[in-house]
Amino acid sequence: INLRILEKHNSPHFLQTHTVFSFKMGCGSSSTKHIDERNAPVNADNDNGANNTPPAAMEAQSKPAEAKPAETKPAESEQESDDLPPSDRKSVHEKDNVKVEIEKAKTEGVAPTENTVPSSEHLIHIPLVSLAEKPDFGDSKSLAAKYCTQEVWDQVSKKTTKNGFAFDIVLNSAYENKDSGIGCYAPEPDAYVTFAPFFDKVIEEYHNGFKPTDKHTSCMDPAQLKGDNPDPENEFIVSTRIRVGRNLDGIPLAPGISKEQRLDVEKRVTEVLKSFEGDLSGNYYPLQGMDEETRQKLVDDHFLFKRGDRFLDAAGANRNWPEGRGIYHSDDKRFLVWVNEEDELRIISMQMGGDVREVFTRLCKAVNTLDDKLKFAHSEHLGYLTSCPTNLGTAMRASVHIKIPLVSQQDNFKEWCKERQLSIRGIHGEHSESAGGIYDISNKRRLGLSDVECVQTMYDGVVALIAWEKELRAQQQKQSGEEETTTEETSPAATEEQPTEDEQKPEETITTEETSEAKAEETTTEQTSEAVADEETTEVPSQQETATEEEQKPEEITTEETSE
Repeated sequence: INLRILEKHNSPHFLQTHTVFSFKMGCGSSSTKHIDERNAPVNADNDNGANNTPPAAMEAQSKPAEAKPAETKPAESEQESDDLPPSDRKSVHEKDNVKVEIEKAKTEGVAPTENTVPSSEHLIHIPLVSLAEKPDFGDSKSLAAKYCTQEVWDQVSKKTTKNGFAFDIVLNSAYENKDSGIGCYAPEPDAYVTFAPFFDKVIEEYHNGFKPTDKHTSCMDPAQLKGDNPDPENEFIVSTRIRVGRNLDGIPLAPGISKEQRLDVEKRVTEVLKSFEGDLSGNYYPLQGMDEETRQKLVDDHFLFKRGDRFLDAAGANRNWPEGRGIYHSDDKRFLVWVNEEDELRIISMQMGGDVREVFTRLCKAVNTLDDKLKFAHSEHLGYLTSCPTNLGTAMRASVHIKIPLVSQQDNFKEWCKERQLSIRGIHGEHSESAGGIYDISNKRRLGLSDVECVQTMYDGVVALIAWEKELRAQQQKQSGEEETTTEETSPAATEEQPTEDEQKPEETITTEETSEAKAEETTTEQTSEAVADEETTEVPSQQETATEEEQKPEEITTEETSE
């Protein structure tokens, strides 16, 4: 009120007189209640821009001022425009007008004007990047930095979503973490509409050219999956795991959800989970107040999820941790639900071995039941809506841990997987290394194809990998067999090439006798032949006899040369 009067009246004396008069009227009129509410202290956690003047200070303000008007020095924000240079007069009024508009936007839900610099801080209560000007992302290579161009900035920087979220919460993670890959998060489903000039570009690049005019198809029908267990003997596939992310319709996403809304999500979800029967029947374990024995058990089972990383922290997804978070798992530990992690629900089906159909069937049964009773956030264009744009569409990751020690050594292994829209990880998660030739293979695409198609992509890729591994194994065995055959064939030849001294003597004797017999004219040719035959039979050793030490050496050398 005082700022509006300041625009019309240029007298410091009038401003001071009116302030005293307004409080005196408020204390003795029917408007007292309205005045008191406007000036009452507010909760420190509720940054709604209200006046936080203590009651004692208000009472002092309500008394007539004893100081002379001439001696009163107005505050910087209360200086009259006539006391300032002409160039600064307009800027003071514009600044005050912006403050008024911001307060109205926060407390009354009034749409900001073109002068307003919007902010989401009053909704999520964490410091955010300023929207006064386009942020400087430095040398960041994130998609958020790439597509936050000046043109896009001019289109979206002053807009707010249905629930009042501004563009600052979308960009804050990329601004705080210059090494981000994506860097942007949606505080609520409507953000993908309000900030479409930005999100459309990010989505199109990450999801293989998915256009703003494209539509997503959802299908959670396991009967449409083609193929049986690709590894019935469990020779290659160690385990199978399929998960999806889901959020409730009408509720902000993790970066924008309030404490009360998060607790409401937990309550609604757990009520449905408690009704599950059969292979889905189990128990819910809230993270807050969890005893050490339960915590350690969940850690040992690899079920316990941790507080989000620095990227999620900067996006506002870790607020009020661990309140409202928890884990549900079935009695046989093949079905899990994480409540209020990165998404409001992470629904997981898994088991040892490679029965992909059984794992997917269990998941579909649970997801379809939850959707019927809770209703998930979904759009015809983007499918199931998630806080991170990389999970849009199916929000599905269908994966196996598979032993492929020979395939993984091939130079074209990664390129082969890339061509088939498969992602490769170590068994300890993204960016980890393989252990014992075991890799995590999963579908890469999530948007623009159905849930069944995601699983089918992974399934077909795994079948091809197993066939490739078998082929390489057969080639290796064939080569090994040929080497053994070569070694066996080479050894006798070496033995004949280097006879022992005993073998050499008969040859010398025969040669001497043959020479003598040739000179002796009385000896006939027939007698010479018989003598030679007799001596060969008695002196030449059988090949079945044990070789001497000198005969064995060539065999060893030949074997080594063949191996090399």
